Amino acid sequence: MTGEEHDAMAAMLANMAEDMGRASPAALVAGELLWGATVHACSAIAHRTGRRPAHPRQRRQLERLLASAAPNETILAALIRGLSIVQKRLHNHFYTGQLSDRELAGHLDTGAELVRSLLQISQQS
Repeated sequence: MTGEEHDAMAAMLANMAEDMGRASPAALVAGELLWGATVHACSAIAHRTGRRPAHPRQRRQLERLLASAAPNETILAALIRGLSIVQKRLHNHFYTGQLSDRELAGHLDTGAELVRSLLQISQQS
């Protein structure tokens, strides 16, 4: 996939997640969609900046990519926090179902904001 295709995929997955997050039974899947959207948005950044791997999947790879792409330390800290929530809370919740509806809703909002921020960085690269 190209950077543009990763951008489009990330945006589509984030939009689907936000829509699904409003329906309690579907909210479980919404978090996993945001994890996918996060990885696609990071892949778009990697493609546009010529970083390797072009398709980062491991959290350490994603954090290294964000450290090189974030415009400043404040934004980097917010991105790393969002990445942690999406990976540790939402991605894991898909398998364990450990979050309450209230916690899940808050984390879905954080994940959607993360993807929007990543798409902005991708499009500025």
